[in-house]
Amino acid sequence: MGGPFRLEGLSPGTYRLLAFLDRDGDSLLDPEEPRGEVEATPPATGVRFLAQ
Repeated sequence: MGGPFRLEGLSPGTYRLLAFLDRDGDSLLDPEEPRGEVEATPPATGVRFLAQ
């Protein structure tokens, strides 16, 4: 599944966003699966990250 994605109505604070490629389809993040993380504080626009 690809983006872009929108998160709206968030309470003030700092958020850590995590995306990962679920290669084995178990809906769990396994140590060997590629991931990307980014920290953002709303309102944030143009936050981009890539998990390969």
